[in-house]
Amino acid sequence: MLSAFDIAASGMAFACNAHSDQPVTLLCAFPAGFEDRKQLYLLYHYLNHYNLFGGGYYSSAEGILRSLTNKI
Repeated sequence: MLSAFDIAASGMAFACNAHSDQPVTLLCAFPAGFEDRKQLYLLYHYLNHYNLFGGGYYSSAEGILRSLTNKI
């Protein structure tokens, strides 16, 4: 079973219909408050990758940080 963090970090929230490019089936029910925590989960993911690999992960982490601080 995937955790909410796994879903946020992997983007595996939807399955696609074999005959269409549109997402059609929700694979799981999101826990209450998931959308509020999703950016925080992704920030952890990007900071970890920046620490390991450097490069473009910094700008992704910075964008999420800016988005989160704007909500405060």
